[in-house]
This record gives sequence, C-alpha cells and structure tokens, in this order.
Amino acid sequence: MNRFAAVVMSFALGAVSPALAADPPKAVPSSPAAPAMAAAPFGLEWGLSKEDVEAKGIKLVEVPNNEGSQRFSATGLSKLVAGVETVVIDFGFDNRLWKVIAASEDFPNDPYGFKIKARYGELNGILTEKYGRGKATHHTGGSIYDEARYFLAGLNGGKSWHFTTYSAPGLNIELSVRAKDSDTGYWVLIYDNTELAKGYDKAKANREKNAL
Repeated sequence: MNRFAAVVMSFALGAVSPALAADPPKAVPSSPAAPAMAAAPFGLEWGLSKEDVEAKGIKLVEVPNNEGSQRFSATGLSKLVAGVETVVIDFGFDNRLWKVIAASEDFPNDPYGFKIKARYGELNGILTEKYGRGKATHHTGGSIYDEARYFLAGLNGGKSWHFTTYSAPGLNIELSVRAKDSDTGYWVLIYDNTELAKGYDKAKANREKNAL
C-alpha cells in the first residue's frame, strides 16, 4: 500500500495519529496585538512618497522652508472638512509623508472669537469622538487679554493660547485657534506620525551637525 492509500485508509478506519492521540498542548496566551496605527487624514497614507501622492491625482506645489524638508501645499485631496483653505504636507528628508497641516479660511470681524470658537468646538467634538478626549489648553494672557473683546488680540500678540491635543496610535494631533490680527481668526489642525517623526528629527539633527 502506498503512502497516499495508507493515509486514506487511516481516515476511513478512524485511526488517530500519535500526535493527535496525546493530550493536546495547552494554548499559550498570545500577547495583546498592538493597536493599528491611525490613518492619515484627508484620504492620505503615512509613508507615501511625493511620487505616490502625485500618482493619486493630487497637485503639489513646493513650500520653501529653512529646514530643507520636502514640503508642499496639496490640492485635489479626496477628503476634506468644510472650511479648509490650505493643506501642507511634509515628506521630510527621506521622501516619506510624516506630517499634515490644514489651515482654515479666515473668520473676519470676530474680535471676541465667537465664530471661530464655535467652529473649533465642532471640530473638537468630531476629534473627541474619533480619538478620545483631548487635553485642552485655553489660556488668556492677563491684563486686557482677560477681557472677552481682546480674545483674538491676545492670540495675535502671543499672550494667549487656545488649543487641544489628542493622542491616537502612532499619532499626535493638535487643533488650535490662531489669529491674523486682532479681528480675524482661523483654525489649524496638525497631524504628526510619531514613528516617522523620529526619523525626521534624527535626519534634521544630522543635517545641522554636518552644516556646522
């Protein structure tokens, strides 16, 4: 009887292999799986190259910067939230997407910040639902900046801060209110991929070391 026939016969007769006849090994508890990294915003993917992003039909225009990083404004993104005026994406020094920044349209004639704070509250609600409760830092700069009518003036002068940070697997996120002047506000949303940020910081330090 050949081996194939013997195996068929053993199943037909109900034979059990020595391994299966022995007491089954006890299952070893598996380590908890690491949480999956949170996705990039606006339909993007972390770690993509500039060429990968352009292949998706997204138009990139270089944004000059003193650090030498590959930074571009991006249009034609597949997903956006209402009111976004500008999206800047950063590929660092090794051509891998690690940071995304979105800035809103202006909220003019709003020295008290009523309109911009209302929109900030809406976005905070969405981010809280998705990533969990963030850590809010709402600080007024004292003196006249504690008065409601000087809310944007305090932000514009660097005396006040109004932002919330959120943590997600592999991400740091910040939502903030900022001011162009004492009458015009806007919001900014920043996503950093924490693992890729380590590579960016290391490459930046090496570039600075080699420049000195």
